[in-house]
Amino acid sequence: MCGIAGIFSIKSTVRAEWIKSMTDIVRHRGPDDSGFLGVNTKANKFFELIDNDSKIKGHHLSEFSNPVDLLFGHRRLAIVDVSSSGHQPMSNKGKSIWVVYNGEIYNYIELKEELKLKGYTFETNTDTEVLLASYEEWGEKCVHKFNGMWAFAIYDTKARSLFIARDRFGVKPLYYWVAP
Repeated sequence: MCGIAGIFSIKSTVRAEWIKSMTDIVRHRGPDDSGFLGVNTKANKFFELIDNDSKIKGHHLSEFSNPVDLLFGHRRLAIVDVSSSGHQPMSNKGKSIWVVYNGEIYNYIELKEELKLKGYTFETNTDTEVLLASYEEWGEKCVHKFNGMWAFAIYDTKARSLFIARDRFGVKPLYYWVAP
């Protein structure tokens, strides 16, 4: 069980304290780590951020003041790969695709082997990294390959697109709101 949150605004910038409040509410879902990503989608700039619960070093969310219109937040409960290499938000090697993810892809080992045959290499033992490689390989159709329960949001810096998905049965619910 983890907790993910995100804010995207077409018309204005979003504030770091908003995402911090959202992830603090779900802290009980992920006491092992926290992480954040701020994105200025118009300038295509991204900022990896941490708070006091983060297990990696980086720029602190409380000191962040750059204008962004997309924020991701993650609270981690480490289960599959308990090392800090499972820190989220996670990116692909080129830092062109970012994800916040909650769930478990039961067939990630099989998918990992299939992706290795296609030339992908992996640095972690997480299903999150397999999710990223799957998106790189199959795009939004990657969800048809997954067996499990999940909710995630992916920001693709090259396509400048936001893709959100949840499992077919809503085991890991995903709530969103579109402002009028």
